[in-house]
Amino acid sequence: MPSTTPAHPSSLGVLAYIGVRSTTACADLVGPMEDFPEIEEVHSVAGELCLLLKVRVATTTDLLALVDRMRQIPGVEQTETTIVLKTQIDRPIRVPIPPPPKRRKNGRRAAG
Repeated sequence: MPSTTPAHPSSLGVLAYIGVRSTTACADLVGPMEDFPEIEEVHSVAGELCLLLKVRVATTTDLLALVDRMRQIPGVEQTETTIVLKTQIDRPIRVPIPPPPKRRKNGRRAAG
């Protein structure tokens, strides 16, 4: 298993969220967006926006270039970009671990 080292957020470039308004079905935009390695997450959302993207790039110049490329996708009507200045709370996902199955005195698992 490869070892990992925690990275300081400032060393990871520019983190931003891009809201997308569409003239087509939101699902039609997801396929073309898979070709953008800068996009970390794509969420379908309710409201005026169709999709909300979490993106990470090296510089704001790269962010502008990404947005310009995204606007070339047929159906992308408008984008709204918000740059993250500082992450105030970042909680890891907690996955509950189920208890092990109960065993009978004879060492076999109990039914049910």
